[in-house]
Amino acid sequence: MLHFIGFSVHDTQTQNGVLIFEDEMGRGRPVSGQHLGALLGDHYSMRLAVVSSRNAARTAGVDPGAQVVDQMVRRGAPMALFQPTKLLDRPTLAFVHTLYECLATFGPVDVAMSEARRAIQLEEGGASWGLPQLMSRVRDGRLFARKVVAPAAPARPRFNLRPIEVQNARK
Repeated sequence: MLHFIGFSVHDTQTQNGVLIFEDEMGRGRPVSGQHLGALLGDHYSMRLAVVSSRNAARTAGVDPGAQVVDQMVRRGAPMALFQPTKLLDRPTLAFVHTLYECLATFGPVDVAMSEARRAIQLEEGGASWGLPQLMSRVRDGRLFARKVVAPAAPARPRFNLRPIEVQNARK
């Protein structure tokens, strides 16, 4: 999984959202959801991207982080989840903790998402539980299949059989 925590902005040139990554010189570098989706789509082990972004430049309409998540899945990423940072700290922590706890049991992501939204509702009343968004290309919603390893066959005991010498007890 990839969990991005940072800023998203609306790119006026492409009219899409981009995430801001830091380059080797410490400068902000915009990265589109199309680029990230192509990268994640080529790596089978990378099954989910979680984007927790703050909109650095407020524009009317759709949040740029949500646009990035949409572009990622359209371009090839199996699943992407957008979690806006509009939530307060406690509901955010409850959401992330519950989401990852459910995913660790190999359950479907949509079930994990429902439980995580319920955790937000328990921490903070209102409609903020509906803010996180999940986009998916995976039919059954499972990130990975749990591999059941067959128990190894018990090892046969090795006996070192030697003939026992019987000594004459009468002497």
